[in-house]
Amino acid sequence: MSVVAAICFAITLLATIVSAAITIGTLGAHMSAPQEASGFAFALVVSVIPYIFSRSVEMLGRSSVQRVEIVNPPASQTATPSTQAPTPNP
Repeated sequence: MSVVAAICFAITLLATIVSAAITIGTLGAHMSAPQEASGFAFALVVSVIPYIFSRSVEMLGRSSVQRVEIVNPPASQTATPSTQAPTPNP
């Protein structure tokens, strides 16, 4: 893991702790339902966005590329629309 990725994950850990504090504060406060919902949504945003950023930094550090070869399928395997209705079996 690179130094930048380690720093990003440390920030993510701190953001998770802050998010837990926001959640506990939202639970302890006597607010209306919309205010509680916005408090929980804010706590979720505080923890999720740094995590997504940390994962993207980690993926940028990887240099492995998977090569894919595109091959045309044979003509016998391609789907052709049928113009006749299927006949029922007696």
